Amino acid sequence: MMPERSLPDWLREPRWWALLALGLALGHAAVTVTPLPYWMLPPIAAGWLLLARTLHWGAPSCHAPARGWPWSLVPLIFWGVYVYLADSFGIVDLGAVFFHLQAGISEHGGGERTIVAILYTLAMLPVLAAFTWLVRHDHRWRLLERLLALVLLATNPLLYGIGQRGAAIVAEEGAWLEQRYVDPVILEAPSSPPNLLVIYLESLEQTYADRERFGDVYAPLTALGDQGVVFEGVRQIDNTGWTMAGMIASQCGVPLMPAGLLHDSQLEPLERVVPGVSCLGDLLAEQGYSLTYLGGASKRFAGKGRFYEGHGFSRVLGRDDLAPRVENPDDLNSWGLYDDDLYDLTVEEIRRLEKQEGPWDWST
Repeated sequence: MMPERSLPDWLREPRWWALLALGLALGHAAVTVTPLPYWMLPPIAAGWLLLARTLHWGAPSCHAPARGWPWSLVPLIFWGVYVYLADSFGIVDLGAVFFHLQAGISEHGGGERTIVAILYTLAMLPVLAAFTWLVRHDHRWRLLERLLALVLLATNPLLYGIGQRGAAIVAEEGAWLEQRYVDPVILEAPSSPPNLLVIYLESLEQTYADRERFGDVYAPLTALGDQGVVFEGVRQIDNTGWTMAGMIASQCGVPLMPAGLLHDSQLEPLERVVPGVSCLGDLLAEQGYSLTYLGGASKRFAGKGRFYEGHGFSRVLGRDDLAPRVENPDDLNSWGLYDDDLYDLTVEEIRRLEKQEGPWDWST
């Protein structure tokens, strides 16, 4: 007969499983929201377990297990939400979160992120159960747990950002933009209006011009810069740091201020994006320009279609319009078209526009 193998005595104790779950969660949170490398997760978890062993956290005692739920469960859930957002999107911009919730997030092409969100939710369940077990079985944790709840709330960047944004709204009484906005005008229109091509190159910067590190990848743009005007040292203000906010800042000259809770129904996407603001498209349309926007993602995501259609653009083409024109269906992803296909379609459309009369503006 084979000798029976049993688990070590310490593995039979539920406290070590609870402490291990908390240690792994602590390590994952630390390497996600800080610059620590991911290989630091095991040492952090091991350090947590060593501290727990030294202080006998959760060890059997003369105190009977308590009933009730810890105060820190809700703060822990908020921290779980923040860690998920940081893991998925990097630094969390609350302005972007609010705007996308208001403008619509349908057809975002992020099915894989939905799966990750489900996995995060499932992973939080044993963490919450482990923390509840520890608080109920260790009277020292019960004594300090309410203070811990306050600390978790006070240190959560997500809640800090919400409070900071709310304070700014109260301080400015919603009039910040109204007090500073100047309606743009074209002082003098040329007799022969030039065509205008606007290309957004996200995640690209002059750092790539360093030939020692990146070779010649930036050389074509350097050549273009030698023929024109290059603006350097441009800085962003709040509410200009994501795709739609950057487009609106560059075309309208204003930050993208999310609609307030008291001024917009949060149950439906926004019907208009930055209404009452005159943008580049509005000015050019008045001058007889033919305006077109071409984007690889869905027009319905983040109110992109509503913005361009509401500001002078007569043609707004997105994933649904362009997908049939892509030769290889494998070149489509869950988000939309790849940049190289989008570039080819842009060249094709510009050649078509060159044969027409009248000035045109093309944005992509």
